[in-house]
Amino acid sequence: MNFLRWYLIVVNAIAFLLAGIDKARAVRCVWRIPERVLFASCFSGGTAGFYLGMLLFRHKVRKRRFALGVPLLLFGQALLAALFLYFLNHFYGVYL
Repeated sequence: MNFLRWYLIVVNAIAFLLAGIDKARAVRCVWRIPERVLFASCFSGGTAGFYLGMLLFRHKVRKRRFALGVPLLLFGQALLAALFLYFLNHFYGVYL
């Protein structure tokens, strides 16, 4: 479980940084990070970090697929995590 915690911390930090870097590049009108890379960072577990970056840097908030997709993905990942923790607790008696 310690590996999972560190993995999520690192992936969310990277996703947060990607949002900030892409916003800075958008302001300067230079090469941008592809949207598929931004979504890949979310699907790999960095949705919370990317969503925080979206709100903090005000980046991709007008794009419908990000404005709706990222919060829905975050909700889905939180639901899966809650079900996983419930499963561990209910069937194995493991408390985290």
